[in-house]
Amino acid sequence: MAYTFTEIVFTSGTTFDSLYADSLEDLESGTCIFPNTHNSENKKDTLINVLCNQEHENMKSIEVAKDGVVCMWLQCYFLYNTLLWKHGLVGKINNSKSWTWTNEFHQANKDWIQSIGGTKFALECIKGGRIDTYFTKGTTDGMCLGTLTTKDLEDDVQDTYITTTQPILKRMTWEY
Repeated sequence: MAYTFTEIVFTSGTTFDSLYADSLEDLESGTCIFPNTHNSENKKDTLINVLCNQEHENMKSIEVAKDGVVCMWLQCYFLYNTLLWKHGLVGKINNSKSWTWTNEFHQANKDWIQSIGGTKFALECIKGGRIDTYFTKGTTDGMCLGTLTTKDLEDDVQDTYITTTQPILKRMTWEY
């Protein structure tokens, strides 16, 4: 079993639809901040726009596959030797996301980041949310590789629809 990380241009279509369907429960449980007025179609349109319709300097659109089966799309930024996962869709393999909780996946992620000249892996998440809990436990259990540092991003939240009642964001960074 092998993971491949490939920089591609994301487009809406069957791969997006499949990954979105597999991610919808996580999205609706608060892994992303959406306006309260968004329904699942609005969320889908927002993610199509975010993942498929924008390019920024230092942005990388990464498709992750396991044994040729696409299982993740990640919109990342690569700056200062750090690959920052900004947005992503996580798919199921054999109707499960358990592939994300393997040493093999986390080692492949580290190896790929180092192959592009990176020394750090980072992600942004909702403080206390599912992603924060997952990666904190993954670090405690030795699944996530590297030394973890965290930073609250409350001053970095700039979206006009986010109010003070919204959760605070957090950046988690692992240095290899």
